[in-house]
Amino acid sequence: MAKGRAVGDVFIRIGGDDAPLNKALQRVSARLTSVGRQVATIGRNFAASGAAITGPLLLAARVYSQLGDQLDKISARTGVAASSLAELGNAAERGGANIEAIEKGIRRLQVTVYDAEQGLATATDGLAALGVSAQELRALSPEDQFLAIAQRLADVEDVTLRAALATRVLGRAGVQLLPVFAGGAGALAELRSEARRLGALTTAEATRAAVLTDAFFDLAFAGKNLVAVIGAAIAPELTAVAKLLASAAGAAVNFIRDNRALVVSVAAVGAALAAVGVTLVVVGGGIAIVGFAAAGLAAGLAAVAAAAAVVVSPVGLVVAGITAAVVAFATMTDAGRRLVAFLRDRFGALLSDFGAVIKTMVAGLQSGNIAEAAASAMSRVRAVFLEARACIR
Repeated sequence: MAKGRAVGDVFIRIGGDDAPLNKALQRVSARLTSVGRQVATIGRNFAASGAAITGPLLLAARVYSQLGDQLDKISARTGVAASSLAELGNAAERGGANIEAIEKGIRRLQVTVYDAEQGLATATDGLAALGVSAQELRALSPEDQFLAIAQRLADVEDVTLRAALATRVLGRAGVQLLPVFAGGAGALAELRSEARRLGALTTAEATRAAVLTDAFFDLAFAGKNLVAVIGAAIAPELTAVAKLLASAAGAAVNFIRDNRALVVSVAAVGAALAAVGVTLVVVGGGIAIVGFAAAGLAAGLAAVAAAAAVVVSPVGLVVAGITAAVVAFATMTDAGRRLVAFLRDRFGALLSDFGAVIKTMVAGLQSGNIAEAAASAMSRVRAVFLEARACIR
């Protein structure tokens, strides 16, 4: 851009072309925009890669916390080490049972030992049938008690007796655990060794999982409390707003009760507007009919064919069925005839005026005086509007 400077009495104008500079700036801007997009793309890729890595890790942590916490809780209920429960759980899965059945069997066995110590016949007889006493089992740890009963059940050859004794000593879980005991203590020891080789959780790992589960619980609990505290903070304002809205609604109800005529008038205006819309649709249809007549017989035949296709189509048949049902109701029932009489009394004149509007338009169009036909039609439309409102009132 040229700029001038006065030097004494001489005015000197220095000019320059800034187009190259503008182009260079535009290239720099485009280059920076491109670099920004590339950096953003790289960032998204890094984020996706991070999610792909951390997602499975978080899932693994969740599975670990659930499994380890379950073992830790069962250990607390039964007195069996979590590592032993993990190994027995693996054996149970192999035999078609699960860790829950192991827990139920151990707990029921502990009740049976206690009942036998108290002299309960069913408990003492069940243990005696297996060749063991409550005193002998009491001297063992809960884990060794369970393993001793497993071996005694495996030694029973009679299938019926074995199932009966398993149920009496171990409860309902006893029968479910019989396939696990089938090979005796030796087979069970092999399955437990295999579980350790495959990485069964240790007691320490189960304890850490329980701590992690508690941390997750604390996080969820704190989140719920955070939401609740936010709600408590805005509760007074929301209460005031709710009361205000309720008061406004009550005032509106009272206003409507005291001004029923106004509400009816509003409804009448809406109905009148709808009537005008219907009238305009009819007027447009009349114009379309005139255009259709001018288009020639061939187009008319095509329209007739299309109409016939609609009539025989599934939709046309449904519409025809509904129409027939309405006609039957209006002509063959007392309620229908009373409804038709009421509508004729209230809207008969209005329908006649609709017909007059159409006749006026068609006559004007046929005479070629379109402007006069339009003015006359709009005048009749206004009259129909007023009459429709009067009918609704």
